[in-house]
Amino acid sequence: MEGGDPAALPLILTGLQFSAVNAVANTAIAAYVSFGGLGRYIIDGLATTDYGQVAGGSVLIVVAAVLNLLFLRGAAPRARLPRHPPTELNPGRPMRKTAPPARSCPPPPSRWPRAAAGTR
Repeated sequence: MEGGDPAALPLILTGLQFSAVNAVANTAIAAYVSFGGLGRYIIDGLATTDYGQVAGGSVLIVVAAVLNLLFLRGAAPRARLPRHPPTELNPGRPMRKTAPPARSCPPPPSRWPRAAAGTR
């Protein structure tokens, strides 16, 4: 690409990371419908009431998802938008550190006319 990285590259990489971690985390659901995988430990452990096997399978899935996330974050460097040098139109002033003072506004007009005295 001649112009450099696209401006949406950080969003694209975030979506890729999310979908990859989500795919690993759904292995327990895949095992439930007899597709096997790491979720098989959870399903077999629940069937035999072996909660150690359930915990082990859960830990394996979490570790696989975290390793997947760390790999994708390390493989794709953080994409950042380029900073332009200061110019006449963009002097590069720092942003305001405090919020501007709040303006006092009159209360909104009432939608309902006031009832006459003594009526309900």
